[in-house]
Amino acid sequence: MAAPVIALLQRSADVPAVLPHASAFSTLVGCPLLAAIAPEEGGPAQPSPAVRAHVRAWVRAHHPTARVVALRGELLSAAMALVADRGATCLAQPAPASTALVAQAPCPILVTHERCAPAAPGPIVVPIDSSLPADGVLSASICLAERARVPVVLLHALAPEREAPRGSRPEDWVDLLAVEHVLNDAQRQCAAHGITAEVVMRPGRAADVIVSEALRRRARAVVMSTHARTGLPRLLFGSVASAVAAAGATLTLLVRPGVVVCPELTLPAIADAAAPRAADPAGPRPTAQRESGAAADGDAPI
Repeated sequence: MAAPVIALLQRSADVPAVLPHASAFSTLVGCPLLAAIAPEEGGPAQPSPAVRAHVRAWVRAHHPTARVVALRGELLSAAMALVADRGATCLAQPAPASTALVAQAPCPILVTHERCAPAAPGPIVVPIDSSLPADGVLSASICLAERARVPVVLLHALAPEREAPRGSRPEDWVDLLAVEHVLNDAQRQCAAHGITAEVVMRPGRAADVIVSEALRRRARAVVMSTHARTGLPRLLFGSVASAVAAAGATLTLLVRPGVVVCPELTLPAIADAAAPRAADPAGPRPTAQRESGAAADGDAPI
């Protein structure tokens, strides 16, 4: 049985913010949908009856094969989990269940916003720094792009002072060459799987560049690691990911380092991808290019 896509719900307001996206992604990746209700902070140990009723009504109307359960250990077997942004950012000031998701979740986390379209027409945006994306980030991005039939944008934010090195700082040239190598390698991996990969380099703060590009392109999602290394010799522990998720420009899929991505979001080896494929009924995909610049009535009791 395929791993489920889990919609994490605590309040009635989470229903329109999470369930449409969870439904769309479960259909996209071919995984069952599980609506998991968690108690609110400071409230009763059991989920609110009003929230249960709201969730079940939505499921019956829009995704009748989904199951509705009380949140227990379901995250251990999830393909991905969806959580609603709560104001400033669910990563900086999360509800208790969101805290556990971001800090310890064994699966990728999709941060959602009610104002985001469940099926935006744009590409999958993958921010990349001077090192390859965390395990699973590029794989999940390519898989989502393949299923949604959208391209991938490999995005790098250039620090303004390093946009055009003049030779006075050799380390600037070394950094840019390392970035070029990483971007080219990621582009080759996309091309090997038949996905258009556009390389984009823009000057500015990483979070600002990512949000601006996602808005400009009406991105389907941004896929990134929760721990991103900048050009500086330090780790930004989720600060860029937190800012991108908080901006709400699009859905943000976060993959913690070390998280095992489920088979529905993983790829065959690159060597296998070079083997002949069956003809695509939609026709050939464009080559890579480079630019600089159970029904609700059978729900488990809760």
